[in-house]
Amino acid sequence: MNTNMIIGNKEELAFIIGKKLNAEQCEVDIWLSNKHVTHFDNCVYLPQFISSLENEVTDIKDEKLNSDYVLFNFGPTTDDVSLRAKIIDDNINLICEFNENEFVEITIQKIMMLNLYHQTIEALRSRVS
Repeated sequence: MNTNMIIGNKEELAFIIGKKLNAEQCEVDIWLSNKHVTHFDNCVYLPQFISSLENEVTDIKDEKLNSDYVLFNFGPTTDDVSLRAKIIDDNINLICEFNENEFVEITIQKIMMLNLYHQTIEALRSRVS
């Protein structure tokens, strides 16, 4: 039985892990400020997606996020959005462009974002066979 696992909340940032499609793929929906980021493509290749999440965790911890940093660099799943991120004190400011000229901007606590990423990584690792 495949039930969705929601990590976070759609009003801010959420990863919704859906059904497993095969040994190395599953559905992952990403929501940011009530916008469905992965509405065109929610099928992820688990090894690559997990690695991308881990790389972003490292960059957040190393405070490499500046106004030019591209977040959600997850391959084809997020090709249709552009998300810029920068660290401001203990927060991360996210500016996302959808559908050419539709923007969403939110600020999320850095520790909260790291926790969401860690929870998502662990949940996805349990799906790799």
